[in-house]
Amino acid sequence: MMPVMDGFALLTQLKSHPEWCQLPVVLLTARTAQQDKLQGTEYGSR
Repeated sequence: MMPVMDGFALLTQLKSHPEWCQLPVVLLTARTAQQDKLQGTEYGSR
């Protein structure tokens, strides 16, 4: 886990910034819940 924010919060900030929104991201997580997997997939389709 990241100390200040989680990866979903970081990804949200990246995707909302005009210069960084097209940056491809590989999401590596220790979370194994189905809900977390779906949330990561949804961020990838934005």
